[in-house]
Amino acid sequence: MKWRSSRRRRGSILIIVLWILLLISLLAGRYLSHNRGKAATAAYGWKSLTQEQALLSVLELYATSGQPLPAVENLEEVQRAESNMDDNEQAVETVPLSWRFLTIGGLNLLVRESSEGKRIDLNSATDEAIREQLRQGLGEGRQAEADQVADSLLDWRDPDDLVRSDGAETDFYRQEGLSYEPANGPFKTLTEMLLVRGVTPELFWGTSPQAGFMDLDQVEEEEKTTKEKKAVVNDEGVEVEVSAEEFSLINVFTISGKNVKRVEVVFPQDDGNAVSFTALLQRENQKWTLLRCYRCYLSAAKKE
Repeated sequence: MKWRSSRRRRGSILIIVLWILLLISLLAGRYLSHNRGKAATAAYGWKSLTQEQALLSVLELYATSGQPLPAVENLEEVQRAESNMDDNEQAVETVPLSWRFLTIGGLNLLVRESSEGKRIDLNSATDEAIREQLRQGLGEGRQAEADQVADSLLDWRDPDDLVRSDGAETDFYRQEGLSYEPANGPFKTLTEMLLVRGVTPELFWGTSPQAGFMDLDQVEEEEKTTKEKKAVVNDEGVEVEVSAEEFSLINVFTISGKNVKRVEVVFPQDDGNAVSFTALLQRENQKWTLLRCYRCYLSAAKKE
């Protein structure tokens, strides 16, 4: 009997020890998981901070009236344009430059500058100019989608409640259970387009620039073989060029005037995606100051 009782005690002690070990393992696992989460959060915060600081450095470069990083292929054209300008002329009608690679604080990034005056003004362009831009940008296989987005954008900005054939007015947004209605007035921000029927994040933001995911040695060769452009003429008679890969609403439309220029900064990620900043700078005296900045996460373009 004593032997059996001793055996039961040893068995009970073993079970208690096993439970203690299990509890310790669970606590250790939760502690490690918590620390990993804190480390990941800290790493993400640090990465975001370094990206923002790099962005500020780029904007400082472009805060002057000159061209700090002109593309080699357009350099002579830019210099000729600048030499023909009067001292008092606002030098915003710049030649659109291609993406340039920079490294700031150990971060690789893409940057390019362009004038808002070379984009189609969403608030003042004719109905046909907006429709044609969408039709050309989306291509032959997406004409119905182009017409729906065009009509919906036009219904959003016009002051009446008349619905275009493929558009949307107040009744549509109410039926969809949305908490907002068309502005019936000019667009206040570019991201307001995301509220419009048919405008998806992919259509508005586009995809990450393909050049950002190539080896630097391949960039020049790739640029030589991807020169196919889609072009339309905006309401001021200025030709707007956008490559098929880069078509997006934020890239082709504007709500700003000629005294505003755009600086785009893209931070490629290891997974092929990217973080993108679109900064609008407004000229004040001899300095460009930040008017607005849009930020988004771009998905990598799907390769066929």
